[in-house]
Amino acid sequence: MILVNLESIKFLLKFLQVESTETVEQSKNILKLVNTAIESSIQLRTKIQEYLYKLKINIEQFKDIQFIISYISKSFILYNIKKRDLLINLMIYAYSSYSYEFFKQWFYSFLLFNEVINDSNKKDYEDLLQHWSNQFTKSHEITMKIFMDIDLLIEALKNQQYQLIFIHHMVDLCFRQGK
Repeated sequence: MILVNLESIKFLLKFLQVESTETVEQSKNILKLVNTAIESSIQLRTKIQEYLYKLKINIEQFKDIQFIISYISKSFILYNIKKRDLLINLMIYAYSSYSYEFFKQWFYSFLLFNEVINDSNKKDYEDLLQHWSNQFTKSHEITMKIFMDIDLLIEALKNQQYQLIFIHHMVDLCFRQGK
């Protein structure tokens, strides 16, 4: 049985990145064999995906998720994980953690895109932004606090193109809230 949790995923990601300092060729070959076995395990990939996509995340776990997301394109054990899908699922399952601080930290942790903008990144960003705002607008109090901090959120976005997408989205949101 494979035990999967945030700590074990982080451990495996770090372990798979370690370069062998072994000088004995047989030890190096054993380490390569272990790495290959871990990376090629379809069962492990599936367990990791199931665990992450159903995780009821809280603010304390944001850094762990950021770490894992940073390895999505670098590790075969995260082959089944798509950043956009993961973040949307995490947001869905986090309903019991919803608070103003949760949504603010979510923005700072997961919505400050710095990648070069292309059609795929733009679509992912718009989808994540839409999903984020759909959740916080369920609470009038949280919505008002987010809007009161809008300048800080805009300033945090260093990429002008993502900043414009954010501004347009929030303006649209304001008009929808007024209805």
